[in-house]
Amino acid sequence: MSTNKKFTLGILLGMALILTLGSCGGSGKASGSSGKVRLSVGITADPDTLNPIVSRDRAGNWLGCIQYPTLLKRGTDASMQPYGADSFSISPDGLEVTFNLRKDLKWSDGTPFTSADVAYTKYLVGDLRLANFASSFDIVTETLTPDDHTIIFKLSTPSYVFVGSIGPWMKIIPKHVWEKISDPGTYLNDTNVVAMGPFLMTEAKRGEYYIYKAVDSWFQAPGAGKPAVDELVFRVYPDINAMVIAVQSGEIDFTAKEIPFDSAEALKSQGFIIESNESLGYTHTSFNASSEFLRDVNLRRALAAAIDKKTIIQFAIKNEGEVMDSIISPVFGDLPSKSPAAKYPTYNPNTAKQILADAGYRDTDGDGILNAPRGGKNVSFSMMYDGNDIVVKNSSDIVYQNYKDIGIDLKLLPMEKTTYTEKLKVKDFDSWLGNWGIMEVLNGDMNVVYESNSAMYYYGIPFADIDASLLTIKEAGTYDQIVVGIHQFEEAMAAECIAIPIFVQHFAYPHNTKYVGFEVYPSDLGGIIDPQGMANVRPAKSTTSP
Repeated sequence: MSTNKKFTLGILLGMALILTLGSCGGSGKASGSSGKVRLSVGITADPDTLNPIVSRDRAGNWLGCIQYPTLLKRGTDASMQPYGADSFSISPDGLEVTFNLRKDLKWSDGTPFTSADVAYTKYLVGDLRLANFASSFDIVTETLTPDDHTIIFKLSTPSYVFVGSIGPWMKIIPKHVWEKISDPGTYLNDTNVVAMGPFLMTEAKRGEYYIYKAVDSWFQAPGAGKPAVDELVFRVYPDINAMVIAVQSGEIDFTAKEIPFDSAEALKSQGFIIESNESLGYTHTSFNASSEFLRDVNLRRALAAAIDKKTIIQFAIKNEGEVMDSIISPVFGDLPSKSPAAKYPTYNPNTAKQILADAGYRDTDGDGILNAPRGGKNVSFSMMYDGNDIVVKNSSDIVYQNYKDIGIDLKLLPMEKTTYTEKLKVKDFDSWLGNWGIMEVLNGDMNVVYESNSAMYYYGIPFADIDASLLTIKEAGTYDQIVVGIHQFEEAMAAECIAIPIFVQHFAYPHNTKYVGFEVYPSDLGGIIDPQGMANVRPAKSTTSP
């Protein structure tokens, strides 16, 4: 085996942390907590599920990571660090990846953590394809557990991205509990939880709160002891405005969702602390290419040219972001291709109109809406989005006007996050506007979202050129090979326009001064909500306001 490797990744997207306003006091000693120290955080939506195998949204990830370990984790500098595994190694031919597990870990019921747990989780995730990143295991030909603390994945081809595609993503569940569950894919996991994080869920009421009790001892807590607070409470609020008010009033101590920068500046002037980071994901609008009108690539390309990204950044995020002209984020420095073929059209309504005219779109009835070249129907489709996300809402208003300016009738469909997520899963939509929390191209995140056999492929029909480029990325054995695949992927995405990246955002997260020890981790899937970070947060010596 080769020597252990530190898989260093780029800076990840700033995590969308969401605050919530609730009936129970947030800071310090909460009512009814018998003098216990309660740390409260707000979220603006319930998790899609408490099942860590099938969860696909941010809130689900935040609550899941507090209880379930992964093999590796990202540090505050985005580097891969040991977690459930002490180390990993890759064979010289690149066809065998070995994880060496920690030997001192136990589940909350006292059962030792072993390689059987990892192998069973892989079975649920990869073999049964229950998780959104199941395709990461497509190149695994065999899984071996030679002893209780070693697991080996044999690969069909060397893969530069394999370790990063599973190490920080696969939340490991206890085999001795989950193998008794008749249907792990639909299991709610909301009672009698057996886990292995710094906090264990004790009570939940959907739409209101999720209460987690600190465990007596956790291996990454200070001195391998107990977390510094007794309880961690996630409270659900209807929107960001309510969340900001909750911070100001002391109902909650910090946010798990980023807040607008003008709100952050106001809180800072009042003495609150503002943490910040940069997104490794991006805000985008994407299309179901099997829908009536959006199956036409000419229409999709025209829409790409119609979107005024600079105005969206100015209006939606107060210039705290960067325009994306490629599907690869500019935060990756020199990694994105310089080829014009890899770039989306720049904003130009006249260009958009000409593309449509050349493709036969005409306003034949004079109502201001173009008619399709086939059938003559008005070109009208819907765009759904999370109605509680103010950035997405503001962005949608501009996209609506941009489309109207070129003769396209867009129906805006704001909805609750849970409804939005369910519609994505079953592909019951025309288009959507949202944001990806992490798009780390060097660990295969693009494959999870844009590979047509992935559980998170929401684009209706497969595209051979996109799939071919993603296969090159997955099977790349060296950095140079993966760059070739990335550049091919950029060109394929710009050609097909199934997704239009709009901007990369900078994020702000407030917290009060009653607690110290907050750390900001990469991505909006990490942010301030990290198991080690939460275990280290502690009351300040002085608890004066704010």
